[in-house]
Amino acid sequence: MPNLPTVPGDPLAGFVLASLGQAEVQWIRVLPAVAASLLLYIAGMIWNDCADYEEDCRERPQRPLPSGRIDRRRAAAVAGRLAAVGVGLAWLAGLYAGLFAVGLLSLVLAYDFGSRRVRQLGFLNMGTCRGVSLLLGAAAAQPPQEWPPAVAVAAAGVGLYITAVTWLAVDETQRKELKINIGLLIRLLIVIQAGLCACGGRDGLAVAALVLLGWPVSVLLGKRFYAT
Repeated sequence: MPNLPTVPGDPLAGFVLASLGQAEVQWIRVLPAVAASLLLYIAGMIWNDCADYEEDCRERPQRPLPSGRIDRRRAAAVAGRLAAVGVGLAWLAGLYAGLFAVGLLSLVLAYDFGSRRVRQLGFLNMGTCRGVSLLLGAAAAQPPQEWPPAVAVAAAGVGLYITAVTWLAVDETQRKELKINIGLLIRLLIVIQAGLCACGGRDGLAVAALVLLGWPVSVLLGKRFYAT
């Protein structure tokens, strides 16, 4: 839950950067992209718990699925509905946004049910998810062939950052020394996103301020829920 406030900044940053130089920006188009990223992220978290069911039964039996408080099949079905709604909303932002949402969904499924079992591949998969989330916002602004170079640079930067954070977090539960605040590292993505948005002039600064509001929300959620 504490990570959810870090999600909207990806498509927002992509939208702002892709809109650089445009005389008129249709801000309404970014809303379905933001909603799609959020819903796909939530679906991915639920599927992740479904995929970890056997491990959680052994090591974390108090969690919702292994404890029986929530049925595993029902959880997976809810995640599927959320993902479907998310992809559907993305299509409202245009053809390319819809295609990137489908790509993001594929990456989420690949991570939850496959790639994360191979460490290096899983790290890259997770980072790519966040990079594509940024590109989803850019696609809502205009077609990829019209994007300024800053969009690709930003997507690569965000992707590499999350890849590195995922690498640091992989043995978090077994690490006895050198504790790393993974939640803080994930939260720092909000600052990166705000910096990218600030490149968009006056409107970009306003979006950056909005993105930064996610920081205190994430901190408050982090006091009650685990970030990783």
